[in-house]
Amino acid sequence: MPLPNLIHPIRVVVQQIDTAATVYDPDTREPVQQAARKTNVVLPGQPKWVSEESLGIARAGSSPSASGYVLFRMVDLTAAGVTLRLNDRITMQGHLVDEVYIVRLQPLGHYPGQNGASLIRAWFADRLPAKERYS
Repeated sequence: MPLPNLIHPIRVVVQQIDTAATVYDPDTREPVQQAARKTNVVLPGQPKWVSEESLGIARAGSSPSASGYVLFRMVDLTAAGVTLRLNDRITMQGHLVDEVYIVRLQPLGHYPGQNGASLIRAWFADRLPAKERYS
């Protein structure tokens, strides 16, 4: 039963959306002001930054642009009790303090012994580059 490893894993800090504590507008079903976040979760991940691409249009609809991705192992996510979702925030990648949001999830590494995907690629994008906080 093969279990893939990350080549160069680093510490990635993820803040998940707390939907129970977030106040939503009843008409638009969107968060009022800012979505509430859970506490930081530190996970091993393998990030890769790619060149900025514009919004692509395909047969299935539009695909959002991404600044890069972080590759996570499903066993690490399961051990930490984390299920990644769209709009989760990544606040730190190794020594780099940033504020990027997950815009797409791509399951990878389907091995028979793993009962499905053993890796997940979390594509991220920066929403407000003018409001980044650097410490």
